[in-house]
Amino acid sequence: MAVFFEHLMLLSWAGRPLSKCANQLGKRLTVGLIAKAFTKLHRLQIRHRGAEARNIHCDRGPMIVDFQRAGALQSPASRFEQPRIAKPEEEARDATEARE
Repeated sequence: MAVFFEHLMLLSWAGRPLSKCANQLGKRLTVGLIAKAFTKLHRLQIRHRGAEARNIHCDRGPMIVDFQRAGALQSPASRFEQPRIAKPEEEARDATEARE
């Protein structure tokens, strides 16, 4: 019996969770590197829309992961908006809609 894949995603190792390595790099340095990474994304007109600790891993330095909800910045003014953190029920609804 042959098996066919409709979708296949290959992922590389993103490192350890931020909570396991922030002390190793130093908290101030880690925060600075994360802020710099998000600033670079915004300069490229990319908005992550999921900037939470669970989406930041470390190897040699912080690595931002999970760009599933990312999108383009809409206007220069949107760079100054506060990021919106989704409630668990909204994330569940989004996941259900994505499967449909």
